[in-house]
Amino acid sequence: MKIRFNTSLVTLAVATSLFAFNAMADINDGPNPRSVAPASLTPTQGAVFCTAAINADGTNAQKAAGSTVLSTTHLGTGNYEVLFRAPCGNITAANGFARFVQTDTLTTGTTNGHCSTADRAGHVNGVFINCVDVAGAPADNSFFLFVTR
Repeated sequence: MKIRFNTSLVTLAVATSLFAFNAMADINDGPNPRSVAPASLTPTQGAVFCTAAINADGTNAQKAAGSTVLSTTHLGTGNYEVLFRAPCGNITAANGFARFVQTDTLTTGTTNGHCSTADRAGHVNGVFINCVDVAGAPADNSFFLFVTR
């Protein structure tokens, strides 16, 4: 049995994937390391300092009273920025903070996909969130965000 590939489609798929990857990398304006220097991060303590419930359109789903969320921004498909106020003033990984994100409908039903977090370039009190669907394509998703130390 011979398998034939349509080279035009394969080339288009690879080019589209590379374009999407480069476009996502540019959104957070920084290097994309897979690891950091050993022993360079401050230890975390396991306490949750700030939380956010973010809708798929990037709006804050939490009530304003008592919220530590300063602002939220939907940067593009699947990309978000969440900025916090005290006690989350310098929440970079190097400063010992960990960020956990969990996709959630924030209501009933199910959600497909997952999100990851990173320091927000240019904002030490912010978190960059990137969400993708099960195929790995950028996708808007609602989620919970936890900042711990």
